[in-house]
Amino acid sequence: GGSSANYSVASTNFDVHHIRLEWNVDPAILYINGKITFDFTVTQSTNSLTFDLLKQLTVDSIWYHGNKISFVQTPENGVVLNLPITINSGTKDSVSIFYQGVPGASGFGTFYQGAHAGTPVIWTLSEPYGSREWWPCKNGLNDKADSIDIIVTCPQQYQPSSNGIIVNNTVSGAFRRTEFRHRFPIASYLIALAVTNYV
Repeated sequence: GGSSANYSVASTNFDVHHIRLEWNVDPAILYINGKITFDFTVTQSTNSLTFDLLKQLTVDSIWYHGNKISFVQTPENGVVLNLPITINSGTKDSVSIFYQGVPGASGFGTFYQGAHAGTPVIWTLSEPYGSREWWPCKNGLNDKADSIDIIVTCPQQYQPSSNGIIVNNTVSGAFRRTEFRHRFPIASYLIALAVTNYV
């Protein structure tokens, strides 16, 4: 459903500080492949964390302290991480989620793949609660990340645009890798991606 009542099932037992978002996309194909790394502080003792992610997207693996951990994707568009230990309140920690699939497109389009003037294009518009349709996140508005780094890999003839400033833009063989750095608090829905033949 699209009602705001169920826009997020993410747990409130952790506070996100930094997100590293690594994406592989081709603007000619409606698909995303990514690795999202969260740095966070646990706010209440727990052995489980829940993120938001559209159930049609596939979580391939989740890494914690160099090891794969078990997880469950729920019908309510959640990903429940089963930690191998209980983390005490106040502990800083991190986790990486590898995932892929065909994004959803509710709201204002959320994740669009098509063409502009004959050239393939991908763009996102996640306001208000569309982020979970294309990346694992905390989909609410009350836990902003303090900072983010975004790394986009795409076919070399295209140029990604995203949040913050470009700190690296390198072509290697058939692919371009562009790194963005953003150092201000940001809500999940404001994290955005666009890829086409930008100059």
